[in-house]
Amino acid sequence: GPLEAVAARHAPRAAIKCDLALVAAIDPHLDARRAAAEGRAASRRCGIRMLNLGCDLYNDDRLHRYAKHVAAGDAPGTQTIALALLGVAGGIDEEQAALIELHTVAVSLLSAAIRLGALDHMAAQQLLVAVRPLLEEAAAIGCNIDWRDMHAFAPQIEIAQFRHAAGLTHMFVS
Repeated sequence: GPLEAVAARHAPRAAIKCDLALVAAIDPHLDARRAAAEGRAASRRCGIRMLNLGCDLYNDDRLHRYAKHVAAGDAPGTQTIALALLGVAGGIDEEQAALIELHTVAVSLLSAAIRLGALDHMAAQQLLVAVRPLLEEAAAIGCNIDWRDMHAFAPQIEIAQFRHAAGLTHMFVS
């Protein structure tokens, strides 16, 4: 809530006002809050792919200009920002963008649990339905936080990412 939901709200606000400089300021601020290098790299790879896909799908000047900005290396192009910009191009408001982003985070974590054998598919789907009210609460948390104050604290996930990077085998990109 205080990280992805904040970015997923402020990026559309800025894009709607055609303030891509603000989007480009939010993007690295979000990127810097991911402690593990692999997490940052994965977010950038997915974000760049989303931006490219969005440029193919939508005739939205803001999206095309931001994709060029990212391609030039002027912004990291994180997945959260890319998804929010695609939402703007597709007519999605900031509330929906925040909920979609948090749903994406939840699906990512549950997918990892399935790959690790901690859950089966049915249990993951049941958890996804059960956490919906929590995702709505998390989205609401991000409503009144300034983008410069976004933050996250998920030490278990970050420690797992650091261990994974130093491990002998790798099951995940991030």
